[in-house]
Amino acid sequence: MEDRKEKLLTSNIALKLLLFGNVNKLEDLEKGENAWIRHSIYVGIGAARIASFMGLDKDYLMALGFIHDIGRKLDHSNHVILGYKILQELGFLEEAKISLTHSFIENDITLTCGMGPSDLKRKFIIENTDEATIYDNIIQLCDLFCMDSGFTTIERRLLDIYTRKEITKNSNRHYRETTRLKDKFEIMLGLPFYEVFPDALGLETLEEDRKKLLELFEVENKKLKLK
Repeated sequence: MEDRKEKLLTSNIALKLLLFGNVNKLEDLEKGENAWIRHSIYVGIGAARIASFMGLDKDYLMALGFIHDIGRKLDHSNHVILGYKILQELGFLEEAKISLTHSFIENDITLTCGMGPSDLKRKFIIENTDEATIYDNIIQLCDLFCMDSGFTTIERRLLDIYTRKEITKNSNRHYRETTRLKDKFEIMLGLPFYEVFPDALGLETLEEDRKKLLELFEVENKKLKLK
C-alpha cells in the first residue's frame, strides 16, 4: 500500500461509507447494533495517531481504520470477504485488502482470535492478499486495542473478546504474536507503545489483566490435553 502513487480513499469518504445506512442521526451511533461502527471509528483515530508519530499518511490510515470492518453492514460472520467485495465494487481495489488482512497478524491466516476461516474462505483470502505492509500491521494492532468505548490495552481487549467468544487452541499463540507486533512498533517508535496512548483504559491493571489472560489459556490447554 505504501507504494501507491494515488490514494483514492480519504478519511472523509471512508467515514461516509461507514455511517451510511446505519447512522442517520447522532443518537443512532449509540445503538447496541452499531458498536462495531464505534469500534471502527476508534481504530481509524488510533491508526492516525500512530501514523503521526511515524511520519506516515495519517488521513489514509484513518480511512483504512474506518472501513476495515465495512462488511459487517451485511453479515458479521462473513464480514472479512464481504467487506473486500464491497470496496472492490466501489473501485477501492487496493484499500479493499484491509478487510481481508485486519483479522490476521502479519497477514498469517492462522494468527486470528478464533479458529480461523473455513477452507473455502481461507483459499479466497490467501489468493487476494499479499505480504503484510506497515499499513496492514497498524490496522491489525489497532483492531486489538480499540473497543467501541475507546482505547484500551491489548490484554483488556482480548479479555473482552474471550468472554464473548470461545478460547481456542490458537488463542495463546495469537496473543503472543500480537504482543510481538506491539514490541515491533515500540522499536520503530522509539518509545513504549502506551506512551502513544496514555488515555487507554486498563493501564493501571495491565499486569493483572495479563495474568488473567494467561490463566485462561492455561485452563484451555488443560482441557485440550484431556480430549
